[in-house]
Parts: sequence; C-alpha cells; structure tokens
Amino acid sequence: MRPVPATPPLVTVGMAVYNGQEYIAEALASVQAETHGNWELLAVNDCSSDSSVDIIRSLGEPRIRLIENEENLGLVGVRNLIMQEARGTYVAWLDQDDLTFPDRLSRQVEYLERNPGVSVCGSWTEIRIEQPDGSFARSLERLPSSHAELRAAMLFLNPIACNTVMMRREPFVSQGLAFRPEFGNSLDYDLWSVASDSLTLHNIPAALAAYRVHGTQTSRGAELERMNGQALRIQSKLAERALGIRMSDEDMRMHRLATVSPVVIEDPADLDAIERWLGRLRSANETARAFDPEQFDRAVARQWTTAALGWRAAGASAGQTLARTAQGLRAIGVRRTAAVGSIAAGMRRRLARRPTHR
Repeated sequence: MRPVPATPPLVTVGMAVYNGQEYIAEALASVQAETHGNWELLAVNDCSSDSSVDIIRSLGEPRIRLIENEENLGLVGVRNLIMQEARGTYVAWLDQDDLTFPDRLSRQVEYLERNPGVSVCGSWTEIRIEQPDGSFARSLERLPSSHAELRAAMLFLNPIACNTVMMRREPFVSQGLAFRPEFGNSLDYDLWSVASDSLTLHNIPAALAAYRVHGTQTSRGAELERMNGQALRIQSKLAERALGIRMSDEDMRMHRLATVSPVVIEDPADLDAIERWLGRLRSANETARAFDPEQFDRAVARQWTTAALGWRAAGASAGQTLARTAQGLRAIGVRRTAAVGSIAAGMRRRLARRPTHR
C-alpha cells in the first residue's frame, strides 16, 4: 500500500478490482486525463488472479492508493470498504471496465459546491456495446434530471447510473446508508432508492461517463435474471415505505410484467390487470404525496405506454394499441399534461438509444 498523503483529496474515485486486466488500464487512464486534479483513486483488489494489480502498479501514479484484500469480499463488501477508507469529501464511482470523461469530476464538483443540499450527482451515460471486430455501437442513455423526476421513476426503474455518480460521503456515513448484501449486483439501485427517502439526488443532463457492454460482464444470463428479481424487491420495498402498499404475489407479477425488458403482453387480461395496478399506485400517491404528483403521473404514464406497446409487440394492431393506450391513461387518471410530457420524453429517449457505429 502506498503512503497516504498528508493533505486529503477533495474527491475519492472508488474502483473495485477483480480480474479486470483486459480493460482496467483504459479505465485508469481516463481518470488520469481528468481536468480536475484534486483526486485520489482508491482501488481495492478483491483477490484477483490475473495481472490487474501489476497494471495498477506499473502506472507509478502517486494519486492511486491500492488496498489488497486478504479474502474475497465481493462487490458489496468492497464498495462499503471504499466508503470507509475514502479520504475525499466526495466519492465518485467507476467500474474497472468503464470510462470517465475528462470533464466529469470538474463538472460534478462544481455542481455539488453550488448546490450544498444535493447529496448524489449522476449524469446521462454513453453506452458502448463492444462488437466482434473491436469497434463499438454507441448510444446515449438519457436519464431523469431533477430529484422529483428521479424519485418518481425509482418505483419502476433505476434512474441513476452508478458509473456516473459522485456523492457526498458525510450524509451517507452519518445516516448509516450503505450497500446491502441481500441485493447483490443491484446494490446501487437499492442504495439510491433508500437514500431518496431523505437525501436529494440529481443527474446532470449530459453524458459524463461511458458504460461498456462486453461478453465477460457478470450482468448477463442467469445473473441478469437475479438482478431483475432484486430490482423487483427494491421496488416493492419502496412501494411499502412510501405508499403503504405491500405487494401481493399477483401485484409483483403485474409490476414485473410492466417493467422488465423486453415487455411483451400476450394476454389482454394481463394488460387490464396492469392498468388496475398502476391506477392503484397512482391513487395511493394522491393520498400519501410521497412522490411529486406531476412527475409520478409521468412515470406511471410511461409504464402504461410501455405495457401497451408490449401488447402491440405480441400482435395487437397499431389502431388497437393507440385506442387502448388512451383508454388506459383515462382509467388510471393520469393528468393530461403528464401523459403528453411522458410520451414525448419516451420518444426522445428512444431516438437517443439508436446505436451508431464508430
């Protein structure tokens, strides 16, 4: 381990390291290229069996601090260790196979310094899908920006990309907010969901980092299915905390059917049940006001539209889909302004996700 400098850095970039030799050099170089220079990179090696540590040491970068675990803690344990050992006022996250853009840290520090009431600052993210020839198909993941939008979306999806996050360390430590092992690789979604109950979150509406999709990732196949189940548990716990709704098995089935991609609704009776479920959520929020009503209506409208398009994917005609979408929005009770705004935002997101090869 390197000697710890006497003056604490402003930002700790936290990186969990486990057999990351293929991409880690590029990830580290992206941090070294940052325009904000007052950082440390805290790399925690979780018993790698490859050359990851050799690559880190070969850089000779004095701002990299390496901790080597004697036993494998797993991602949750490593992330919590980074939170304990971080010396920065702010903690920024970067996975060993992702990239940070040169102005990311400077823009997030500037935002958090100007907005002391905000505890989590993320951003949009660029998705880079690795192709067999070594090129990338790139798309832009546009995420909600304001806390009200993020909080409302949290019941249906994870609106914060962890590889873009910079957070204030103090409120998380003082409130005992940590990554929880029972949520596995959905650990960040769980933390943002719980944190949103008491802390303010924000996304800068620009891509400040890139998320790499490649064949050796863990979030595929059976693990992806486990993550979908973990996400459903996170959403059900939020519904119970915020709206007082304890989801039954049938509620869980409808929520999953409406939210887990790809959404395909083959049975019209399931579409009817999703309509009733979303109406129940909206009605509960009209009473509890746990989520901003306008933004929650937008989130509900988005999920209903997604479900209706899932019915279309299963064979319904365009005319049937349009009529059923409008009928459902009326039955659920979504405000007209929220419905129009959500559909327009959905179209913008869909256009942004179209991949380009370069």
